[in-house]
This record gives sequence, C-alpha cells and structure tokens, in this order.
Amino acid sequence: FRSSIITDLISEIGKTIKSIKPTVKLNYWAASWIHSIYQNGQNWASKHHYDPSQSFPEWASKTYKNTGFADQLDVFMLGSYLYDVYGLDNNESIEYAIDRAYKLIGDDCTIYGTIYGENNKENMEDAVYVCLTQSAGLMVFDIVQVINYNLWEDIKRGIDRAEAFNKVD
Repeated sequence: FRSSIITDLISEIGKTIKSIKPTVKLNYWAASWIHSIYQNGQNWASKHHYDPSQSFPEWASKTYKNTGFADQLDVFMLGSYLYDVYGLDNNESIEYAIDRAYKLIGDDCTIYGTIYGENNKENMEDAVYVCLTQSAGLMVFDIVQVINYNLWEDIKRGIDRAEAFNKVD
C-alpha cells in the first residue's frame, strides 16, 4: 500500500513540474539498499525491468513491481553510502550498488552515484572515480565532511582520473 502511495505522489509531482516548467528535471534520492527499504514504500526500481517477487516472494507480491517509479524520474541519485569502493561481487561496495541500480532501473532514468564523505574519507578519490565512470554523475554528501576532512584534492583527483578515462573510452 505505501509503495503505491509514494509512486502516485512521485507521478503527480512530475506532472506538476512538467506542467509549470517542462525543462525542470525531477530528481530523487534514495538509499541503494532497496531490498531493506521496501517497508518505507520506496520502490525506486523500474516496473519494466525488474520484478522483485521473483527474488523476494516473502515480501514482494506479484503486483509490487507495478509500484516501481523509475520511469517517473529524470534523475535517480543512488545513495551508495558504503565504505568499500570496488567489487562487483561485494554487495557492500559502491561499484556493486551502481551496477545493481542499472539492473533494477534499466534506461528508465539517468543514474548518479552519491557517496558519503565520512565513509569515504580514506578512499574518496576512488569513490569519485567509480561514480563518474560507472554512472552519469556524482553527488558527495555532506559538504561539512568535505570541509572538515579536507577532501577537496581527493575529489579533484577522482574527477581528473574520470575525465582522463572518459577521453580514452
């Protein structure tokens, strides 16, 4: 029930935005651990590309997939607030979270990786690099942590690496 209410709300917000100013993009942030937040009604996956009842029949009904709202968004900001950066087989890594988001969303909307400064103060450069090379963009949360831990140079190095990679690719 909750997920249908959230989906309807997202749809109405999107329609309202487009009716007022069609060029404004609807962005949505949510935690990457989608299978732990279903009880909050946040089904940010695609109803076209993913059916959670296949993997999680204990909580996902056959119709739950219809509450996926990725196709209502322009941009999904994936809260990959994880300590590990690398590992497509490590479900606690940023790389895994981004890969899973693409599998669950498909091409319904643009995906930006978002990272948490506190979690990545020791590997910020790599975290930035992975987000920029494996998703369409980056958000670093929280600016206070960037300032307090002086992460500016690490962020810049990650951006520079990603730009160099994208030029070659």
